[in-house]
Parts: sequence; C-alpha cells; structure tokens
Amino acid sequence: MREGDPHPIEVEKLTSDMFVGDVITAPLVTPMIEAARKVGCGTSLGVGMFKEVNALMIRFLLDAPAPANG
Repeated sequence: MREGDPHPIEVEKLTSDMFVGDVITAPLVTPMIEAARKVGCGTSLGVGMFKEVNALMIRFLLDAPAPANG
C-alpha cells in the first residue's frame, strides 16, 4: 500500500458495531484500519492474518501434505 492510495471501502459508512480486517502487512496500521479505529470498530491487522495462514500458504505452494494433527 502506498501513501495516497484510496481506501478500498467507503470508510465514512463505518460504524462502531463493525469489525474491519486488513490483509495489507505494510504499513502495519493502514489508513483504513486507522479510520475504523477512529469510529470504534474492532480491527485485525494484516500481520496477524499473515501469521495465522503462513504455514498453510507454504504447504500449498510446496504441495506438501498437511500434518496429521491439522
């Protein structure tokens, strides 16, 4: 994401009862997440999402079998 890129959603429509997740890893906190936090949304950062799916992506790309426990 580059400085000045437009938001991927209409952030003016966000409300505090919404949850906003982002898959962008750099910058850590994107302008969309900043906007969501300003109105009180729960948020999830791209780095956190990447950490959760990293092993799955590597297995997929290497066409490796999943471990026996999941």
